Amino acid sequence: MDIRQRWLLLPLALLLGACQAADDEAATDGAVADGADAAAEVTGGIDALRTSYVEHYNMGHPDMVADMYTEDAFGLMADGSVLSGREAIAGALAEQMAASPRLALDQLDQMVFGDTVITIGTWSVTVTPDEGADPVTRGGHYMASHLRGDDGWKVSGVITNYDVQQSAEALQGTVPPEPPEEESTLGSFLEAYEAAWNAGDAEGVAALYAEDAWYAGADLPAVEGREAIQGVMEQRLRGQIDIHGVGSWDLGDGWVLDGGWFEILDATEGDYVGTYWILTRGAEEGQRRVQWLVSNGRPESVIPTSSGT
Repeated sequence: MDIRQRWLLLPLALLLGACQAADDEAATDGAVADGADAAAEVTGGIDALRTSYVEHYNMGHPDMVADMYTEDAFGLMADGSVLSGREAIAGALAEQMAASPRLALDQLDQMVFGDTVITIGTWSVTVTPDEGADPVTRGGHYMASHLRGDDGWKVSGVITNYDVQQSAEALQGTVPPEPPEEESTLGSFLEAYEAAWNAGDAEGVAALYAEDAWYAGADLPAVEGREAIQGVMEQRLRGQIDIHGVGSWDLGDGWVLDGGWFEILDATEGDYVGTYWILTRGAEEGQRRVQWLVSNGRPESVIPTSSGT
């Protein structure tokens, strides 16, 4: 008996239901396939950009690397530099490449929000100071945002840090003479973070992170999970923190990327200044949580006097 004969033996209602189920299954399979193809295309584009970035950086091509940034891109760099715009980024790259560094990037994860992709990972740069000298390697973590335009994927912003404490000579980057305006949309969230920190409440700070959060604080190895973050905070909380939220980017579905700078005022250990990026998500109970964080920083005492804060 062929399939047409078997169908004729079925009640009409069952036949219609079977046809609808088959159509739904085909549509679902098509959507899954389209989604998988789109995801693969995004991943391939981001991977290609990262590979090209490393190749041209290591060949000493600052302008070609800078062209991989959007015109108004910015960088919050591990040495304390704040770079605004492709031209400033190109200048910083040219200065770095004078020492013939070797860059390595390892992406750890990415999240896709339409034509925006946020990535996190590790970086390292190796430089040989003088002929015959031992190579020096520094490294840490990064978070980057990427935008897809008519000419493909480009980096629209990045923050980097060191994963161990550095000497003063590695922290001589300059910042604008005047701090930027504070236009973050996460004011109440940042205030809650400040309140918990300033009360010395490590558990309260950790509660503002997602259960599976990833935390890459300045001068520290990265950790994952709220429990591990609480352990870090129990060792790290000091002084009084003042967070200056500069800007927020609504990524949709409750996700918000936020960045800015912070001060830690501590008469005992000395004042500290840094920048941060946080990728946050809304929660069912209405409480926002940090999913990913990268921050960098340096003691105020090592900031070049001409940089200002």
